[in-house]
Amino acid sequence: MRRGDFDAAWVISDEVLSERQGLSCDDRPRHEQWVWRGEPLRGNVLIRCNHGLGDTIQFIRYAAIVRGIVERVIVEAPPELLSLLRTAEGIDRVVPQGHEDDTFYDAAVEVMELPHVFRTDIHNIPARVPYFRIAPEPVSFTARLNVGLVWH
Repeated sequence: MRRGDFDAAWVISDEVLSERQGLSCDDRPRHEQWVWRGEPLRGNVLIRCNHGLGDTIQFIRYAAIVRGIVERVIVEAPPELLSLLRTAEGIDRVVPQGHEDDTFYDAAVEVMELPHVFRTDIHNIPARVPYFRIAPEPVSFTARLNVGLVWH
């Protein structure tokens, strides 16, 4: 995939998906657990965000595409991202990790599995920006000035 050969990546991903059918991943660390089992996404879909915060921010752009084909999109995410994700297009409900038990869903998928679900290639990477809206609540300022620097 890093070379831009998405078709080859999806063939490998399909093979991996086939090999793990019927296997459990519950004993693996959360970020190594697979969620999607290859079934079509329909009805109420739970998108789990088990990887890093940056991965979630990068791949949540797929939520709008998911919402276009299902009835409802629920996102389970780290608490640090809940307010930001509530502003993303295509998400009906956001719940903190570990609280999905009260959520009914027909299919689940990990946010980083969505490119595989949709067979993304270089020509159809979701690029509609912005995919977050500015939060309606005012930003609170502290008495201290915080400055961040970035250089190359």
